[in-house]
Amino acid sequence: MNRLQRLEPIKDLAERREKQAAQAFGESRQKLEAGRKSLNSLVAFRESYSQRFNLSGNQGLGVRRLQEYRAFLDKINKAIADQEQQVQRAERELEEKKRLWEEAHGRVLGMQTLCDKLNTEAYKLEQKREQGEYDDRASRRNGGKTSLSMF
Repeated sequence: MNRLQRLEPIKDLAERREKQAAQAFGESRQKLEAGRKSLNSLVAFRESYSQRFNLSGNQGLGVRRLQEYRAFLDKINKAIADQEQQVQRAERELEEKKRLWEEAHGRVLGMQTLCDKLNTEAYKLEQKREQGEYDDRASRRNGGKTSLSMF
């Protein structure tokens, strides 16, 4: 078994790990996008709710109704703050998944470079061996004389 064949399982493992890292990176990106979309929806809902309240004219509203409005607005604001934290966590997770994928991708590139180098070396050795065999055959045909000694 030559060096290239011994490296094949390691290269395959590196490629599988890169694929898994890429998949985790993609899932993390989707999670972040969903979190941002949810955050935008909450902010839009808060703006719409506040606008409806202001347009309906809060004059003549009872204290109880005003307290309910403020309590509900506080809940919306808390939900927005919670969602902002989730988005920040998702951003950090995305950066980590990206870093892990980049590392895995670098390992795969390194393995490919090494395999290419080993293939080149094997090719050169094979060419050298074939040339040696050719020289031996030519030498035997010429009665032990090399083609250069004929001149």
